[in-house]
Amino acid sequence: MYAEQSHRKIMAIDQALYRRVREVIKELQVEADQQLKKQDIQEYMKTTRLIETIKSDFRSFFQRRYEKIVSKAIYDINSEIISVLTEEERGFIEKIHNLIMSEYDSFLPTLKDIAVEENQDQTTTTEVEKPMVISEPSNPTSQEKPIKDQAQTEKKEIEKKDVLVMITQDLPPIAQADRNYILHANDLVYLSEDIARILEKRNSAIILDH
Repeated sequence: MYAEQSHRKIMAIDQALYRRVREVIKELQVEADQQLKKQDIQEYMKTTRLIETIKSDFRSFFQRRYEKIVSKAIYDINSEIISVLTEEERGFIEKIHNLIMSEYDSFLPTLKDIAVEENQDQTTTTEVEKPMVISEPSNPTSQEKPIKDQAQTEKKEIEKKDVLVMITQDLPPIAQADRNYILHANDLVYLSEDIARILEKRNSAIILDH
């Protein structure tokens, strides 16, 4: 254990060291329990101090050795390093190495990321270079309408023309699509010919514009 602290390299150790340390501490704890039951306080104190000394020395050894192992885990693990490690240490260094490399790989773009970026660039280029298409108007202008359609439109406009009307009595509001009419006796207004005819039949108005 002391040789490990005085060297920079990882030293070769007994492959069963960790198991032996655990077994020794376990045996001493059993012995201390028996001494306590016998009320042999002096021997009990000696045994517990020995246990604490072993734990303290092992802790110093463990910290120094695993500090070296972690520093080696950053790099590729070669056979020279593996040969001086115990079974427990080999499992540990491989786990730490894989964790470090996984963290390293997370900073690098993957082939999938590159493919996605290339597709996005191609899509952007296609959208920029795509020519603008100006569609033809779906409906012809008034100048392009057939003569028949123009004649029908003119006929409807004639049918819907307004006429001058004099109101002969107060009327309730007349609701129409364009507005609501509130008419009183002697009002002179322009109304659609249809409404004017209806009011005239009811003796509510006189059509002045014939």
